[in-house]
Amino acid sequence: MTFTGDDPLVLFEEAFGYSVCSEGYYSGALPLDENETSAALLALDYAKQHGFDKRALRAFIARANRARKLNLSDDSLDKACRLVELEAKGFSFLDSLLRDDNIEDISACENGIVRAYLRRRGWVDCNVRVVSGQKLVDLVNRISRPMGRRLSLRQPVLSATIGYGRLHAVIPPVSSRVELSIRRFNLFPLSPREIIDLGSTSSEAMGFLWLCVQCGSNIVICGNTGSGKTSLLNALLSFVPLDERMVCIEETPEVVAPHHSQLVRLVAQQRAGCRTEDLVTGSLRMRPDRLVLGEVRSREEATALMNSLLAGQGNGSFATFHAGSANECLSRLSSLSQNAPGLGAIDIIVTQKRWHSLDEQRDVRKVTEICALTKDYDGERVPSLLPVFSIDPKGSLRLDDLGSPAFEKIKVSLGNHSPEAELSRRKHFLEQAPSDFAEFSSAANDFMGAGLD
Repeated sequence: MTFTGDDPLVLFEEAFGYSVCSEGYYSGALPLDENETSAALLALDYAKQHGFDKRALRAFIARANRARKLNLSDDSLDKACRLVELEAKGFSFLDSLLRDDNIEDISACENGIVRAYLRRRGWVDCNVRVVSGQKLVDLVNRISRPMGRRLSLRQPVLSATIGYGRLHAVIPPVSSRVELSIRRFNLFPLSPREIIDLGSTSSEAMGFLWLCVQCGSNIVICGNTGSGKTSLLNALLSFVPLDERMVCIEETPEVVAPHHSQLVRLVAQQRAGCRTEDLVTGSLRMRPDRLVLGEVRSREEATALMNSLLAGQGNGSFATFHAGSANECLSRLSSLSQNAPGLGAIDIIVTQKRWHSLDEQRDVRKVTEICALTKDYDGERVPSLLPVFSIDPKGSLRLDDLGSPAFEKIKVSLGNHSPEAELSRRKHFLEQAPSDFAEFSSAANDFMGAGLD
């Protein structure tokens, strides 16, 4: 191994492809002093020559510690050994970031600080600076190897679904430098109670959405990037009775539902010619009680969604969509879809937004509106929207209209029972319910199984 210069920190950058900073809100890499850095360099050199064997490497570092009088403790030797293990078998400095459930997004670039998006804080700097673009390319190729994908000059853009998230990487000439982004999946979905406790919506609004789900409404959740659309969708799926059959169609598997044996998960594979719209069409033959379309992006997917809604799939369908408001959602769906009359089959549009609060100095995620669609739609124009809940200047959701079409559909399902009374019962349940997703789903299912008051 040939290095330039004598400074151990410079040698470390050349050998490992990154440097460990003294500052950084999040510690993505193990901080090392000068002697620990020297031990890590010796260990990396040994592993490259002899292969990685943890016991042999630990013994080698111990001998080097005595011979070179580095005066390192056993903890320091273990740290150097662990560092090399992450290079040989793990994902280097990304390893700890990929394992942290509080992290939603990871961003890294050549000659830049690694950044992480923490669920309750937003973007923060990590204590790692990438000094080598090839380091990032090697990490991307190691992560994507199980999918048979590789970042190269012939394929300068790589997007792939990995076990713990969604990876996107680009290299020159497409970009000015090597860029890496990883969106981590939330393996532990938020329950409706947790979403309420986080201030994203009110118990009354969540109770209304519960009634809509239980009464078979078709619901579209729209919002900007990272606003929590999928988190809200996961929460609403806990209101679907556990004995109902659910077909979930996604390009990137993110939806988590508690239905287990009743959940049919279909994943679109564009490279294999299996498109989302084909799966939506095929789902008609699977007799689902509920259809979940993870995210609508293209014209073909929007048309497939409209066709599914018009076909009257089971007891209601769900989808997420990128739009800043209910009006924008309808406008975009109308322009994308080749089946505009399908817009009239949507019952509810929920807008979930993320913005940076200057007052609180953090990103805020909230449901900003819940709208019902008029049912006098003639297929010639965009349907009218009737606000059911809207956000007030203080950031709280307020109930606008009990006479909307959404409540009319609920009244039909409830028969002689009062929608206001059932909304109040669910609001009270939500305020007392367990926070854990599985426990909440079980309790909500028992609540629904007990029938109406």
